[in-house]
Amino acid sequence: MLATVKFMVNEEVKALIALIDDPSPDVFEAVSQRLFELGRDAIPSLEEFWAHSATERQQRLIENVLQRINDNLMGDEVQRWVDSRCSNIIEGAHLVALLLFPELQLADLKDQVEQMSKEVWLGISSNLTAFEKVKVINHVLYEKYHFSPDPLNLFAPHYFALNHVILTQKGNPLSLSLLYMAVGQQLGMPIYGISLPRNFILAYKDPYHGDDEGLPVSQRVLFYINPFNRGSVLSKKEIDYYLNQIKEAPQESYYLPCDNRTSIVKILENLKLVYEQAKNDVQVHRIEMILNKLA
Repeated sequence: MLATVKFMVNEEVKALIALIDDPSPDVFEAVSQRLFELGRDAIPSLEEFWAHSATERQQRLIENVLQRINDNLMGDEVQRWVDSRCSNIIEGAHLVALLLFPELQLADLKDQVEQMSKEVWLGISSNLTAFEKVKVINHVLYEKYHFSPDPLNLFAPHYFALNHVILTQKGNPLSLSLLYMAVGQQLGMPIYGISLPRNFILAYKDPYHGDDEGLPVSQRVLFYINPFNRGSVLSKKEIDYYLNQIKEAPQESYYLPCDNRTSIVKILENLKLVYEQAKNDVQVHRIEMILNKLA
């Protein structure tokens, strides 16, 4: 039955593709609209026909339809994440990665993170302190998998995509923090982002008092983590020193962990700057679409 449906969709897409470069605007609009309605089911056939297109114009038209379908699917995924209160950081990371790898499946990204999380879990026992648990994460990520920063390519777009970071074991402060958060939260550890000016680190929240807004920072955060420096543990004094070095006045938000939505927004805003400098208006527009839905 599934094979029959797939064949029927493929045949319909084939018939539509034959009309896609018709000189009539009305015909093109009708064809592109129908392909858009077919959505995800049409993507494999469209990609196959793109690879065997006879003209560059036909390829461009197919690319436009594919972009429209992928943007719609991404919009749906953003909305689902918002509806879930952005609870799963891996789902947020998937939204970022889709900008660069539109065929990346969420299940595949979750599997990649889960593999590393299981290795961390094997090294953790119930009597370990938060600091000792972080040492286990550091061992797995930096000793076993050899994740490391790439200072020469801090603003390479692919280093914002978690799947690419996992593949290359290289990343920037944002993406390495994203990986660290994903592994930690997968195991139930309260590890969340700290949105510093021109930087990004993590906080290990107090598991009992971390969300109590009536308490001072010292009672809500156990310590800070810098994934860009092999998971080194930091204190509030080091953040004070950093802010002093960049001549930035301290603010409470620089010491308190932010939620997953805010972390993903920070990553998207930085990726948007990269694409603005590259004058890639298409990607800038797509990022703005996601940011508007996350606002």
